[in-house]
Amino acid sequence: AADGGVRRVGSDGLNAYLAEIGGSEGFTAKTFRTWAGSLAAFEAHLANPDGTLGAMTEAAAARLANTPTVARNTYIHPRVISLAGTGEAPRLYQPRRGLSRSESALLRILESGA
Repeated sequence: AADGGVRRVGSDGLNAYLAEIGGSEGFTAKTFRTWAGSLAAFEAHLANPDGTLGAMTEAAAARLANTPTVARNTYIHPRVISLAGTGEAPRLYQPRRGLSRSESALLRILESGA
């Protein structure tokens, strides 16, 4: 609060704020959870490109404090899921400013549709 006091913030208020600063009504708290879940699954794949989808969803579930089923169905981008079991580790490039190498690689995959 402007007076320095604590104010309760609900999900509607938070999502309205995120939409305002993000410039889109579609930008919500779920956007951050999807990014975190996708990143956790992607990093599990990077650590073991021959790993299973189960290992990827478990990593996302652990990061988000959800079940693997909820993580897979709600918080892991389909392009990340498609990497499971391929044995191919995406190339890591020089990170973009403010992002880790794995975040930069994930963003490249999501932007390119690869």
